[in-house]
Amino acid sequence: CSGHVIDNAGRSKRFPPEAESIAKEKIDQALERLGARCGYSSAACGTDILFLEAMAERGGETHVFLPFAKDEFIETSVRRAGGNWVARFEKVLDHATSVHYVTSEGYYGDDSLFTFCNQVMLGFAAMRGRGLDEDPNLLVIWDGQPGSTGGTGELVDAWRSEFNEPEIIDSVEILDIAGEPEPVRFHSGETRPHLIPTFGDPSISFRSVKIMLFADVKAFTGLIEAKTGEFVEAFHGGISRLIDKLSNRPVFLNTWGDSFFAVFESTDDALKLALDIRDYFNKKDWSEFLIDGDMEVRISMHAGPVYEEFDPILKKRNFFGRHVNQAARIEPIVLPGSVFVSETVAALIAFGHEEFDFEYAGNLELAKDFGSYPIYMLQRRGYSGESEA
Repeated sequence: CSGHVIDNAGRSKRFPPEAESIAKEKIDQALERLGARCGYSSAACGTDILFLEAMAERGGETHVFLPFAKDEFIETSVRRAGGNWVARFEKVLDHATSVHYVTSEGYYGDDSLFTFCNQVMLGFAAMRGRGLDEDPNLLVIWDGQPGSTGGTGELVDAWRSEFNEPEIIDSVEILDIAGEPEPVRFHSGETRPHLIPTFGDPSISFRSVKIMLFADVKAFTGLIEAKTGEFVEAFHGGISRLIDKLSNRPVFLNTWGDSFFAVFESTDDALKLALDIRDYFNKKDWSEFLIDGDMEVRISMHAGPVYEEFDPILKKRNFFGRHVNQAARIEPIVLPGSVFVSETVAALIAFGHEEFDFEYAGNLELAKDFGSYPIYMLQRRGYSGESEA
């Protein structure tokens, strides 16, 4: 669910507090018509919280998605409406079946986190629909206007491209029933704040959402020393040729010994390269480079907001942060010859990346005491485990 937030005091009318009861009634009617049993939403004041409250009253599951740290989300997207919205926010979170943070860090004025949160939320809904073998439904309270980054209009367009026509509750009709004047079209409704408070100093670092890929070769220590040069050509040269075939090159690349690190803007290109590297290693006979045993590759992927900084050692930009670390901590636990991805990447695949597929590998303990996380094995759709031509 998504839709308008409650109006700020003194702003042009779009979703005034006086219209709340009418909106709630229409949400109840829509949920009954859809037979809703499970809901996915953020938790901004207005549509989101009304939806979560309605689902709780129906005894349904609720899964809440927040784009960044809870305290800062309250300031950007809940407290702004005044009244008792913060208390209601806390209550719907307490009732929720699950609460997901796309990052536990702060907002720092980064509106892309609202878009990323929507993408992950839609992916989780798609994953649930996949498990139930049915298409999910999108419910929105919306005025039909395109809006801006992270807004309802953006979400509706994405949904229409992948699933079905959303269930739209017309916010203009709600205003008419409430006896309010036609709203001034100053902004699309969404969980994104109208006024951007400053939390921390965003000028300290540049942060953006990226997809990270790590690859490491198992049994590298068994390499025949005299074959090192040939191995580097086969390993690095092979990956280089695969990168040249991508539509968009990674924005950052680094290698050390038997390891490879890449950062992508494009999810499709990251997924394609991961599987191409897997297939390249699985097909090739590496025995000539080894004293004994087999040489296999382990590949991991994760997505999230990362910090981009100039690296004084490499003399070029590099990427840092917890989400880079998470991608790296997945790699040591990967089944050799496979690609493991985080639940975030699996959600992104589920919504809009039909060439790719995944299966649940388990809630696994990551390396270096990073914690336990749901992990998935990446595949091409229809992949049987045999070498592909």
